[in-house]
Amino acid sequence: MERLLSYPLLGLLWIYKNLISPFLFALGVRCRHYPSCSTYSAEAIKRHGPWPGGWMTLARLLRCRPGGTSGVDNVPEHITKAPLWAPWRYGRWRSVNDE
Repeated sequence: MERLLSYPLLGLLWIYKNLISPFLFALGVRCRHYPSCSTYSAEAIKRHGPWPGGWMTLARLLRCRPGGTSGVDNVPEHITKAPLWAPWRYGRWRSVNDE
């Protein structure tokens, strides 16, 4: 079931990365992190599933803004399972260096 939910999200990421992102790049919009936010999102969803990966993606997108964090930010290899009532615990909301 989890894998079935991952495919539509990964499809949307593919569309963004291959059809929308090149136009934004031409306008000078670039990701502040390595790997890019779309690559990070796809890896997080593949590695940890759509629910934790989605929260990790949201946290990353909120960090990737003017005045936000920048630099190398890889998807964690292992995560601690968050309670159902606190899914935001999957995300890293501050810089890697702040922890």
